[in-house]
Amino acid sequence: MGEINYTISSSNPNEYSIIKQSLVAPSTELTEFLVTGLTTMCSFVLLDFTDYIEFEIFNTNIITPNKYRLYWTRTTTNLTYHKFCDILLSLLGGNIDPANTDQVKNSMDIEYNELSILTIRSHFRFGITDMSYRMRMITGMFENSFAKRSYYRFEGDRRINATIDQNDFIEIEFENSVKRMYKVPETITFDRRDVNTYLEFIRKLIKGNFKISLYYNCTVLENDQQFKITSISNNLKNITGLSEKYQDGRPTTSHETYKYDTESGVVYVLAAKNPRPIPGVPNSDGERIDYRHPNKNDYITFGFDFDDDQIGTPLTIKKCYLKKEHMVHHDSVIIILDILREAVGKDIPGIRFDINENNQFRITLVDVHYLIVDISPLLSELTGFVARQRPEMIFYIRSPSKGYFNMTPILYLISNIGAVCHCYKGKENVKRRILMRINNNYIQDYPIECTNFEFSSIIPSTALSDVTFQLVDANFQPIQLKAPMYLRAIATPVHDRILKYISESKETES
Repeated sequence: MGEINYTISSSNPNEYSIIKQSLVAPSTELTEFLVTGLTTMCSFVLLDFTDYIEFEIFNTNIITPNKYRLYWTRTTTNLTYHKFCDILLSLLGGNIDPANTDQVKNSMDIEYNELSILTIRSHFRFGITDMSYRMRMITGMFENSFAKRSYYRFEGDRRINATIDQNDFIEIEFENSVKRMYKVPETITFDRRDVNTYLEFIRKLIKGNFKISLYYNCTVLENDQQFKITSISNNLKNITGLSEKYQDGRPTTSHETYKYDTESGVVYVLAAKNPRPIPGVPNSDGERIDYRHPNKNDYITFGFDFDDDQIGTPLTIKKCYLKKEHMVHHDSVIIILDILREAVGKDIPGIRFDINENNQFRITLVDVHYLIVDISPLLSELTGFVARQRPEMIFYIRSPSKGYFNMTPILYLISNIGAVCHCYKGKENVKRRILMRINNNYIQDYPIECTNFEFSSIIPSTALSDVTFQLVDANFQPIQLKAPMYLRAIATPVHDRILKYISESKETES
């Protein structure tokens, strides 16, 4: 018997991507088997009612966070970023009601951006606690961990300016009874308002696995281990607010809390209170008559590091003057943005100025709470910002990657026969029997037609009596097809003389 040609098709509507078949085999002991082609329609199920995102939202009005799971409500084969965001937004608006109050309901929304990277926003801190595999592919959260873990925090209210030297120290004991002494390396005087210098010093002093931050005027230490402060010098106690707190004559431990690996960050966004003025009418010479000349006397002043959660008194003041005189018109958006960036950018790293969807000037700063303490009248007129204006606090989770809206870029046809292929993902080594690799450059609802001369295997002929073919994505996860799949294959008998020739060739090469 010579070579045998096969045409094999799937017939189960629930599993069109899987074929189980008993094939006619050559009479020889061994067979060279090759899948030469695959044909189907590009009709992958991207999401269906089994796919979900699970959230935990932390409403400040309740003690216990609320966990809920959003299920996709339809079988979807054709999806774009904007369509996905529209459907997800409708699901968020219709399901989020953790405290059964109007405050929380509809508090989450989606940011539409030109990069097509998913960003979910909320007025409350939240975490993503779980997600189905296909939802990971769509959202771009391929490698995100949704694990919950405990951490411990200790807080102290900074109080006064101080000078500290080599005699100052802090001693911390961890849960395994290990004590560490942190000594001040050199003399330094702190101004309570100099937040950056203070944080830099504390982070260099208390090394290890501590996360050190400021919440308003409060120093916060966080660590994965439980810990307690057993001793601290008076000078360091005064400037940091940290102290050995005792209960029943023993130091109290840090407060235990927890977070998820995929948890929201916070951004403070301030949109101009007043709209930008309407541009003036050109005069008879075609010139604008309402140009303004902001100069070095114009300024905007920011306040940071408050005594409390209310408006309070900012402890850190940054007054930013314009660097030079400018001639601008009210509708000169780019020029005004450049003026703000030039005046403020170097003094306040990370601050961003732009225009929002309502045509208002906007200020954005990540993780840093601020307010506009004062602003010159002309700059206020040009931008719409006013004194004592406070930003809105927005919690967000942004996907680290763009999602796949047509499965993964590569598909594989795997089987229970054929040579083993070693596939590496990081340090993980996955062994699969691959019969075909397909570059997924297809469009939904268009035919897939691909050929293969790369993966050929010599197998026992008896293996053809029970063969399974399955189409999977690049991570070897099942694909659900909505149209039958057709395979073309060839089985070529391997005779003794061919085996002898192969053996002799290998000996010659060696």
